[in-house]
Amino acid sequence: PFSGRLRDIDPDLKQGQWVTANEKIAVLVGPRAMQVETYLSEESIKRIRVGDKGIFHIDSRSGSVLKVQVVSIDEDASRVLPDGKLTAQAGGHILIRDSQEGKVPELAMYRVMLDVDELPEALEEQSWRGRVTIRGAAEIPAARYLRNIIAVLVRESGL
Repeated sequence: PFSGRLRDIDPDLKQGQWVTANEKIAVLVGPRAMQVETYLSEESIKRIRVGDKGIFHIDSRSGSVLKVQVVSIDEDASRVLPDGKLTAQAGGHILIRDSQEGKVPELAMYRVMLDVDELPEALEEQSWRGRVTIRGAAEIPAARYLRNIIAVLVRESGL
């Protein structure tokens, strides 16, 4: 419903290939609008909320750091990734296995969308891959290990 630039065209898409209904094949971006898309594990997703702020570093670590804010968190884990840019095979952080359905994450991964506060003009013309740090709720570093130990004890005790 708006004019913009066509970005993030699926690199695996070939001419004449059939696509399923609602399959993401590209993104239409309005002028000066930029979002960061990331996927977080089940452990990490518990610590963030809509409205949390963070920063985005471009992979090359050159240029400015972008300030971002969480605008949406998927309620369900992603069953299939829409594209392969964030997979471990492409240099990302998501472990996947290829199946007939597409790129299936090995662990439960939740999609998180973040708005960029101010986008420098030098970064407008293309998509960027990088690292996101979100300032979520604090957690004791050993809490994850303690939860795993308790889960094993409960499971092994038969309770």
